[in-house]
Amino acid sequence: MKMKSEKIEAAEKRIRELQLLIKSWSKKQLTLESCSS
Repeated sequence: MKMKSEKIEAAEKRIRELQLLIKSWSKKQLTLESCSS
């Protein structure tokens, strides 16, 4: 059980990191679009 919870924690951490990346990336995309238009 302990091993499983550690794996879940690692997966959640990875998901949070991905969400942060997506957020910053979408912000960059928005600024790029507003600059080009």
